[in-house]
Amino acid sequence: MFKVISIARNTFKEVVREPVYYILTILASLMVVVARLMPLFTITEDIKMMKDIGLSTVNVTGLLIALLAASRVVYGEIESRTAFTVVAKPVRRFQFILGKYLGIVGAVLLAVFVISLVFAAMVWWQVLDRPMPEELQAKQQIQGLISVGLGCLLSMFQVMVLTAISVAVSVYATMVVNIGVCFSFFLLGNLSGWFLTEALPNPETAPWAALGARVILGLLPFLETYNLQALALGTKIPLSYVLLAFAYAVYYSAAALIVGMALFQRREL
Repeated sequence: MFKVISIARNTFKEVVREPVYYILTILASLMVVVARLMPLFTITEDIKMMKDIGLSTVNVTGLLIALLAASRVVYGEIESRTAFTVVAKPVRRFQFILGKYLGIVGAVLLAVFVISLVFAAMVWWQVLDRPMPEELQAKQQIQGLISVGLGCLLSMFQVMVLTAISVAVSVYATMVVNIGVCFSFFLLGNLSGWFLTEALPNPETAPWAALGARVILGLLPFLETYNLQALALGTKIPLSYVLLAFAYAVYYSAAALIVGMALFQRREL
């Protein structure tokens, strides 16, 4: 376990030292501020729209940082044979993959935390601009902070899943292929609920096609679990749902990492 922690710590430092890491974090923070300042042509929906924009910004930024980092610290090190110097030591290949994953997730978590602080400050500020009794204003501010926290947490769970997929793909794929594959998983995973209800073949007329479609959907991550629209609309999310979402993120991330470890075992260095 110490070896995994050591690799994760070095990976974390490597990711946060990259200029693109700071650029994406700063741009995302500015986007949240702009969402607060821009005229949204609404009267009562301004806070909901700002939450929607802010949560989407957090989600996309975390995903971009994870994809770029995975391509840089996994595929880049394998191609440059830097990984050989690590696994040549008494470090097993599965420890290398797990350490890289934990380091990337830690770096993304830090970026999401910084952006979420800016996001929370903008939500707090926007509530102050609305004329209402002080008690109601304080209540809405607290509710806004809770929704921001839960939204960023669910976004982080989604990034955990996609980072695991990215790390597995990075064992063999270049950055361009990795980004294409992971964004495909992102889009299909967020549409998985629609496929299940609207696009599946009729099992009575095409039973094998329906079975095959369900198997394919079962292999895709069900990312609608982390749908942020409900939070933007102010819907309360129970703690049990958050815990189940976290458990699913751990489960799917572990499955993706096992695939990545198996691929890395076959990879010649």
